[in-house]
Amino acid sequence: MKKGWISFFSVLFVSVLMGLSAGQASAYTTTITHDLNSTSDQLVSTYSGITYDFDSNTPVFSGDGAVVQGTTGSYAAPYAVSNEDSSKYLTVPYSNSTGSVTISLGGLYSYLGIWWGSVDKYNTLSLYKGSDLVATISGSTIISSNWGNQSSSDSNIYLNVVDVTGGFDSIKLTSDGRAFEVDNITVGNPVPIPAAVWLLGPGLVGLVGVRRRMASKFS
Repeated sequence: MKKGWISFFSVLFVSVLMGLSAGQASAYTTTITHDLNSTSDQLVSTYSGITYDFDSNTPVFSGDGAVVQGTTGSYAAPYAVSNEDSSKYLTVPYSNSTGSVTISLGGLYSYLGIWWGSVDKYNTLSLYKGSDLVATISGSTIISSNWGNQSSSDSNIYLNVVDVTGGFDSIKLTSDGRAFEVDNITVGNPVPIPAAVWLLGPGLVGLVGVRRRMASKFS
């Protein structure tokens, strides 16, 4: 009987360890989407959370950036599917040729969604938890062609950064050229499916096997 219970807890312990190891395999995951709000013709997040649209809700930010509207020779409104963004958005830098903006979020989040317009290889998105750098995503890692194409769906994207380990409470937008344009920033804490759940099936199969062996032994 002791051997049976030892086997039972051994399977359970291994399943938990495997789940924890799988959960620590990646610090975050990125996906690119082009989900369109049919009413406003804007790229939006498919996750629920707090959305900063720079019209009715603007985050607290500091640095060389400005909330603008329209397209000029220095910045271009993010593009959706058939039209450019007609609402207000954030451009970085605004007054200089290079610069950065830090957006304070006022809370700890594991998800970031951002409408990134005409992605350039010199645009960099950084996530921070306090003073600790959590993640850095450059334009060169997001797309490999059509740099700065103001009307291409390849370089106008909605970037989702999901399951950020430990969370983040601020983001930094940096550009070494004109410009880094963003809109419809969404942050939140979607409930992830724990990695251990994916291993729950195999774990239960093992537990069933242990129970059957115990039953046959003592029947």
